[in-house]
Amino acid sequence: MTGVQTCALPICFPVTIPVQLKRTLEAWYRTSILKLDYKSCEMIARELHSQLISQWSGRDYVIEVSEDGENGCRIYFPKDIHVKRD
Repeated sequence: MTGVQTCALPICFPVTIPVQLKRTLEAWYRTSILKLDYKSCEMIARELHSQLISQWSGRDYVIEVSEDGENGCRIYFPKDIHVKRD
């Protein structure tokens, strides 16, 4: 991912993320709706997608999770794909 990063908690967002969405994501992690724990980047992306579609379905998502700017994942979730929640 290129560009300036803004960070809160251990989560970084690209500058282009809408402020309201950024605050929502930060709240989900702060209040433990979503947890980072010891999950892989892929697991974090899938869990985040599951939460996002519960709020805003019918959209394509591209979720990028980076551990250290070097290792990570970028997953494309078409709007017709639903990941089961545990």
